[in-house]
Amino acid sequence: MIYLDAAATTLEKPPQVRQAMAQAAAELSTPGRGSHPAARRAEETAFRCRAEAAALFGVPSPENVVFILLGRTKDAVLPTIVSRCQVVPFRHIPTTEASGIISQNTGVSAEQARIAVEACNGSVTKAIGFCKSPEKTGFRRRILEILTLLPLSDERDVLEYAAELVKSAKAWVDVVQSEQAEAINESEEFLSKAALKQIEARNKRVLTKASLESLAQVTSIIRSWLRDVLMIKSQAVEQIVNIDVMNDLEQAAARTTPAGLVRAIDATYRCDKAIAYNVSTETCLDTLLFTIREVFYGSGGSH
Repeated sequence: MIYLDAAATTLEKPPQVRQAMAQAAAELSTPGRGSHPAARRAEETAFRCRAEAAALFGVPSPENVVFILLGRTKDAVLPTIVSRCQVVPFRHIPTTEASGIISQNTGVSAEQARIAVEACNGSVTKAIGFCKSPEKTGFRRRILEILTLLPLSDERDVLEYAAELVKSAKAWVDVVQSEQAEAINESEEFLSKAALKQIEARNKRVLTKASLESLAQVTSIIRSWLRDVLMIKSQAVEQIVNIDVMNDLEQAAARTTPAGLVRAIDATYRCDKAIAYNVSTETCLDTLLFTIREVFYGSGGSH
């Protein structure tokens, strides 16, 4: 699903938006609410918007494009608008319920499902894919191993760990890119140059998204480990997620303070933000690992 914000809280709308709103108020009625000219124009406008959005994002059919109105409650929306909408309530899925859904779909234990939820930043769909991928579960184990190796690591080791994590995270992007290239090769002779250019632009957006998601998974796994250490320091062991590395968590907890852990957790969020602003991913992970090493082990390793 691709969500486009309507900038509802923006004070000054862009000129194109103001023009479209004025034109709609003057010339259009409600789509599908009659056969008079204003209603037909509104229906044609809505369908044209769907078609253009479908072409832009590579959606197979305009019928797959849906316009939605979001609100905190339906009571905050005018009754006349609610009467013309299909109301779909959204709610937060508790971790225990999400773990049950994942276990049912993959056959993993509740503990493994919870680990996957944390690794995928709360996304049930991505967590299901995570559980089904031996490569991704193995990648998680390697990230946790690197965290336990930091006390024996000098500066060069830390830099090499960051480079390894970036390389491994981009491996999933390489798979997506390979699949895209194969799909283009199969249909290249049937497509015009304009269509190919459009597909290439769409594929580039998909690759960018896949890269960001893969790197976000790295920081999510690190963050869940840090939170577990904080739970031990807070004597809330029932909240621990990564129970398969409890020994390592307890050893790490003995080396730091709650204040240091808060600083390290904050560093994971700053890493996410920097990556989103196109700062070098390797530099971001370098900084994050050095911060974690300092929080747990001081400014330098022991060898």
